[in-house]
Amino acid sequence: MISEKLTDLAANTTYMQNGKSGSKPSFVKGEGDGSFTVQFPEVKTFNSLFIAVDGENASVSFGTGGKVVYSGGGYCTFPEITTDTLNVEVKCEGKWKVKSLGVYDAPASSEQAVAVTEAADLLDGKLSRDDFANVSAVVLHANVLFDSNGTVSYAAVNGESGESYFSRCVNALKSLTTAPIYMQADAMNTEGDVPEPSYVRYHALRTNRNTSVNNLSAAVRRYGLQGMHIDFSDSSTESTAIYYMGEFAQAWRNTGTLLAVTWNAESWERSAWLADTFAKVFRDDMTGEAYINYIILNTGGASYEDVVKFCSAKSDIDLTLALPCEDGIEGVAAFAIDCGATIALTHYNSSGARALKAVSSER
Repeated sequence: MISEKLTDLAANTTYMQNGKSGSKPSFVKGEGDGSFTVQFPEVKTFNSLFIAVDGENASVSFGTGGKVVYSGGGYCTFPEITTDTLNVEVKCEGKWKVKSLGVYDAPASSEQAVAVTEAADLLDGKLSRDDFANVSAVVLHANVLFDSNGTVSYAAVNGESGESYFSRCVNALKSLTTAPIYMQADAMNTEGDVPEPSYVRYHALRTNRNTSVNNLSAAVRRYGLQGMHIDFSDSSTESTAIYYMGEFAQAWRNTGTLLAVTWNAESWERSAWLADTFAKVFRDDMTGEAYINYIILNTGGASYEDVVKFCSAKSDIDLTLALPCEDGIEGVAAFAIDCGATIALTHYNSSGARALKAVSSER
């Protein structure tokens, strides 16, 4: 079982290959292209499937009644089918073996994701209104900067003034979505030698906290946005940064705008510590209300193992899993949502949009 939140319907399944049968997926193996049949003990209705095949460039397709339902691998979703038999085709350049197979009837989800959008993709027309149909919030990563004194600036891009460029980005995004928009603000130094971003953040968000709150919230309101996002994932997640960010978040609440933060969480041995610390620092003990709207955890990759570990971690505060929109993200993102995770899709693109659509009410 991959996740305790998805019930595997493949229990007591028979795997048939070359006239022989077995009771476990590992029974099925071969060399080069091959096939096998999954025989359920009774008719099943399902809309999701996970399959892992060991083998060089191995890929699978499966179907029933002579119709192919899906081609690919990993976790896939599709319109519900009802059958007692699945026919599976495997293509591989050498020896292969089925590691695992799970079948699920996941409910349609209204869960929506945070889309972390790059300015260049917006202005180059790589995203459409349909791509944002299943998005709950958008982080706009453009050219907004703050220094250690809390001064906000806008970096010039290709000879265009920074403010003009950012204004075009905002207008382009607003034409595509009505979801809340968080302006990402990145740390920089404007006084000569550039120190580590962690140094700039420390002085801006702790030493000069009030100035930074005033200047950054003014920038949010100036462009008609709803919130701000700060990305800490370029450094390790240390308790000092968490605690001073907690103080900053409390001060930010008075601005009437939203706040999101991304942290590193690549070391899952510390996940319990992170979750416990976040709950203590970013939540009002009296009301139980969180000071931060999204706490996004970056694991440094996008794998089914990451999703399982994230969903297994216990936390008294809502956490969001960052998943980069790279090859194969559709299956991982759909699996995460079906497991009950809130996700943020970084470098948001059409692949991320397809993943969200796959688990929406259209399924």
